[in-house]
Amino acid sequence: MDFLSCLSSTNYSSYVVALLCLVLWYLYKYFTGTFGTWEKKGIPYATPLIFFGNIKDRMFFRLSFHEFYLEMYNKLKGYPVGGMFEGRKAKLILIDPEVIKQVMVRDFEYFTDRPSVIMRRQDPHVANLLLSLKGKKWKIVRSLMTPAFTSGKIKSMVQMVDTVAMQLMKYLNVRNESNGSDEAKSKVLNESGNDEKFSDALKNGGEMEMKELFGRYTFDVIASCAFGVQCDSYLQPEADFVRVVSNFDYISIKMRILIFLVIMGNTWLLHFVQLNFLNPSALSFLVALLKKTKTEREEGKKEQRNDFLQLMIDAKHGGNVEKTEVGIEKEIESPQKVLTEEVIIAQCLLFLLAGYETSSTLLTFAAYELALNPKIQDKVREEINAVLESHQGITYEALNDMVYLEMVLLEALRKHPPVARIDRECVKDYTMTLPTEDGERKIVIEKGTPVFVSVMGLHYDPKYFPEPHEFRPERFSAEEKAKRSPYVFQGFGHGPRNCLGMRFALMSTKLAMAHFLRDYEVSTSTKTQIPLEYNRFAMLLKAKNGIWLNVKKLKKN
Repeated sequence: MDFLSCLSSTNYSSYVVALLCLVLWYLYKYFTGTFGTWEKKGIPYATPLIFFGNIKDRMFFRLSFHEFYLEMYNKLKGYPVGGMFEGRKAKLILIDPEVIKQVMVRDFEYFTDRPSVIMRRQDPHVANLLLSLKGKKWKIVRSLMTPAFTSGKIKSMVQMVDTVAMQLMKYLNVRNESNGSDEAKSKVLNESGNDEKFSDALKNGGEMEMKELFGRYTFDVIASCAFGVQCDSYLQPEADFVRVVSNFDYISIKMRILIFLVIMGNTWLLHFVQLNFLNPSALSFLVALLKKTKTEREEGKKEQRNDFLQLMIDAKHGGNVEKTEVGIEKEIESPQKVLTEEVIIAQCLLFLLAGYETSSTLLTFAAYELALNPKIQDKVREEINAVLESHQGITYEALNDMVYLEMVLLEALRKHPPVARIDRECVKDYTMTLPTEDGERKIVIEKGTPVFVSVMGLHYDPKYFPEPHEFRPERFSAEEKAKRSPYVFQGFGHGPRNCLGMRFALMSTKLAMAHFLRDYEVSTSTKTQIPLEYNRFAMLLKAKNGIWLNVKKLKKN
């Protein structure tokens, strides 16, 4: 009996060990089964690790998102394309400018979509963001949105943006006057709702955190130009719209980890969890507000404004639209069928998502670079004063004449791009032409393959931008731009899926800088971080400890 029990126990243990080995073998095959993808095609690639692929340093936050994609580009620099792995997911890095042109422009029809996570349940407004749309629906919605960002429409929005810029200057002027008076200081604190971050600015004298300052400007600009909401987040930070919506991009640590795991290729998790890429309470608040405003305007109960929401409403009722963008076939489609309430509201939300963070980041890092380069700051201020005198104030035409200011902003965008990479997805099998020393060779990219451009890699490649860590606005003079491929600067992307709001972003950031630099100067302070460190926990660009600068009012002659 003892012998049989022992035998039975031995067999049971053997089964357990065998089962365990089988599970481990399956897991190994699952997590490494894609690792031969690029070798089979003869494409150089970064050697992956099981489970992590190439993103171990990123997963453990040893590198910021931007630093990681700069490092990945440098590992494969010199080849036209390269391979990497996010977990088990194989991705193709586009390195050569001509290959980038193939994907983004020439053969765009093969790469019309962005990679996205397909979820069982998703808020319909998030699902209908232009960033999320695919195929024909994306083409139609994009073409219906394009007229909202023509030069004429941007020009008509200058007055609304200028009103917000004047609120920024009013805050700075009142704050400047309060520095020497306790009574005035108390007045500013009361008017700002005793907001801690802004009261800290008063306590610290001339020191200010620039992301906070310019973030409120871009927030108010988008509230006015996209949502038709007039707010002054400088002096009314506790207003419902400001209080709720300012946290629209907050995501909990738990949700960040889940999103990260799914992006790595573990899509099976979606059977058990629901991902939220936006703050649900802020999203609900915005949707309700937009629905109410849209209904009131359509029923004539509310005064119409020349904002983005109104332009989308007009597009819906404006008849058929003909599409003629690069890579988009001509077709006639009824806007009434496409621009449903969910689609219109989704694009207004996109305005907030795409505009708030990117524009405030550009202004913040431009101010940082100007503080480190006072001679450049003086030069751009001279241009601003000369142009404003010529045009007798800030107008759309005056902003267009501020050529050096635009060069400064583009150079800041090169050094500190808000987005580290630009993604596309192959929607049908594609034969890609790669340059070689002997001529060229062709490889097949299968449908569903994600490809991307390392924005940081291109922007810091000394082949295109000599001494890339130096801040040199002259890189963006007409003469210098003519010397290099346009595809090595990816501040706004390229092709039919580029940044639709590029003109609006440049107008609003130039306008803010024109007002700001005319009356104030920025310089480094005791809290300015030199050299700068990026926040390792953010996907969009953020400084580790913020951007603190001295802001001083200029003495007028």
